[in-house]
Amino acid sequence: PPAGSRVDILVIDDEKLIGRAMKRALSRHQVTVMTDGEEALRALAERQFDLIFCDLMMPGLSGMDVYRQAVTQNASLKSRFVFMTGGAFTPGARAFMDETSSLVLEKPFNLKQVRAIADGVAPV
Repeated sequence: PPAGSRVDILVIDDEKLIGRAMKRALSRHQVTVMTDGEEALRALAERQFDLIFCDLMMPGLSGMDVYRQAVTQNASLKSRFVFMTGGAFTPGARAFMDETSSLVLEKPFNLKQVRAIADGVAPV
């Protein structure tokens, strides 16, 4: 299927307002919003998502932890992650971002950027 088709997107962010805004901005796609990393890992084990927007720093299971565990279970997810961050990097987060080739959106980001990313993804 061509890019620009309806895609299945998972948004993982502990800030509920971010999840709601992204769901509205991406309304032409199938969007699932989760606020907890553990919950997101269960969903990733059960379902195939075309694109995953994930907050880098969350309480409990961080976005880095979600990524590491998810790609250990399914290596094809590696290229589907886009990280969102407020820019407050710990040394561990900085090293992680240097290791991964994932896109990073700095908060506050423009929802047009989010739509452009989603619209450029071909469904799996």
